[in-house]
Parts: sequence; C-alpha cells; structure tokens
Amino acid sequence: MINSHYIPRLILKKFSDDKEHLIYADLIHQKCEIRRLDSVFSKKGYYSDDLEHDLSKSIESRFAQLLNDNLLKSKDQIILSREELFLLKKFLLIGSLRKSFTRDEIETRNGSAVDEFVYERNKKFFESRMDEILKCNTSEELLKFCDTKCEEMIDNGLLRAIKRIVYGYMSFVSTEICGENLIISDCACGYWYGERPFAKLDLIFNSKSPYAIGLLDKIDPADYVYFPISKHLGVLAISPIFRKEYGIFDVKKYSKNGLEKRLGFDDKHLLNAPAVTFSETGVRTPNKYVYKKTQLSLKNAIFFNILTMQTSCKFIAFSNYEKVKSSIESYIKNQGMKHDLSFIANHFRHE
Repeated sequence: MINSHYIPRLILKKFSDDKEHLIYADLIHQKCEIRRLDSVFSKKGYYSDDLEHDLSKSIESRFAQLLNDNLLKSKDQIILSREELFLLKKFLLIGSLRKSFTRDEIETRNGSAVDEFVYERNKKFFESRMDEILKCNTSEELLKFCDTKCEEMIDNGLLRAIKRIVYGYMSFVSTEICGENLIISDCACGYWYGERPFAKLDLIFNSKSPYAIGLLDKIDPADYVYFPISKHLGVLAISPIFRKEYGIFDVKKYSKNGLEKRLGFDDKHLLNAPAVTFSETGVRTPNKYVYKKTQLSLKNAIFFNILTMQTSCKFIAFSNYEKVKSSIESYIKNQGMKHDLSFIANHFRHE
C-alpha cells in the first residue's frame, strides 16, 4: 500500500528544517517527536492508488510549480493569472476536504454529536467527491457540480466548502518581518465564524447595496478560512461580504479592537481585494489579479497560529520551537481552549 499524505508533502517541506524534519506534536498522547516528512500527517492506504495518482498528477505537481516559482518568490505583491487563481482555489478546496475525519474528530471540531446517517454517507462519498472536483477545470464547472449535489440534497459540508473557496476572495499574509513561524495542523486550515455564524446575514439584510441580496447564495457560515502554506506564508479565502466595493461591510466603522472582535485580527489591510486587469479583447474578461502581501504583526501571527491549533484534531507540526513559542504559550494562557498544549512547552523546557 502507498503511504498517503493527507497534508501534501510539498506543503510539509515548506514547514520543515533543512533536513526535512518536523517537530510532530501528538495532541492525544501528549508527546513531541522529531520526525521525517514520510511519517507525519500520513497513513498507508489512506487513499486508493488511483486517487493518490490523480492527486499527484492533477493538482499537486502543478501547484508545486506555482508555489515555488511564484507565491514564495514574490515580495510585496503576488500576481496571478486567471488560470493560476483557479489552480490555487482548487488546491485549497481539495486541501480542506482530503482528510477523512473520524466521528470523534468531527464531534470534537463541531462541539456536538454527529448524525449517524450523515457521517456514514459522507464517509461513503469521501473519495468520489475529491475525484469529481479534480475533474473540474473552471470555477463554473465547480459551481455546476455544487448545484448537482444541491439538487441531490447530499453533503452540505461539501457545498459549503465549494462556496467558501469559489466565491471567497484571496488575501495573502506573511510573517517574514515579525519572525513568528506559522504552524501546520492535520486539518490543513482554520475557520473563523466571528461572533455568530450567521452574523453576515445581518449585514446583508441591513444593507442598501444592490449587491447584497445576490450574495445570499454565495456565502456559508464561516467569515473566512485560513490556510498556512509555508512557515512564512498564509492564504485567506474571505467571504465576499467583506469586499469594500460591494458596500456591505464598512471597515472604517471599526476600531482596531472592534475589527479584532469581529474578525479575530486587527489589520484592515487583510480585507483588501486584488486589483484586476482585463484583457484587451472586446470581452471584458479578467486577465491578472494583483494581490498586496500583508505583513502580519506578531499579535496577528499568533492569532492565526492559535486558529490553526484550535481547529486541529490530533496533530500539529513546526520545525523550530523558538519560532512558535509565543504562539504556543499564548494558546496555553487562553481560557477555554480545546487542547492542553502545556506538554509542548514542558518538553522544550526540559531539553
């Protein structure tokens, strides 16, 4: 059987040290180990051989080139073609779906019991839904697939995942200046739901924007989903509700504390939509998307690491404890956290 990574090896390499080692923290058994990449976030036979091949050929090899040649080399801004933006969104979508959660893991994440029928149904369609997404070559095809599933009234989690990625707009964040490394977890991403899961509906129904009602079928409860893709680079897929040009959410009305309470971070630059250039043909088709990379303050870098750790199920990983120490210590000090991470601090305190 093939050893399958549910967090792609190409991503893990961007968090590891020069020898391709990671500090792997087991949150259930409360122990830390230095491991090679082959033995982290992986399991033999996790996927069928066919799906493992398709993941590598259809998405991972292509995204690796985009990551290495563009995303990680770009300095103050990231420029993506329409095709590259779709590739990024498709990779993130697959990334949010490629872990098969046990019932205990789902209940731990959601904080409530899982319906037996729903769990068994989702388990049955685990590989087939990824296979269908891999076959989609445009956002339009993904949305058509989404409509088909909606008509069948199955897999609402998949429908939400597609909507939050396809309709969300990207924001890139960096920790190169603040110096705090980002942490990776077994869930690949972290979700932020704000004060209330459906608080965005208040923004829509209280807005006079002509765009407002049209967004009702384009949102899901999450305000954004955050993906760390290297130790210094993260990507957010943000709900279209927060796009300035739609006139629904006015960031100017929020102080730093108010914005932090609403979205978890206090830097309004994270909400900036890309500048778009168009082709010179008669059809007004987007050609290039220009994103400004936001340098995170230490406070905001810690916040995103806490979001990663809070969303994780069983494992987190990093390559240098000193570079994530502030984040882990902040998590430990916070009240009501899901995991007890004091074993990590104790492990390195006694080394």
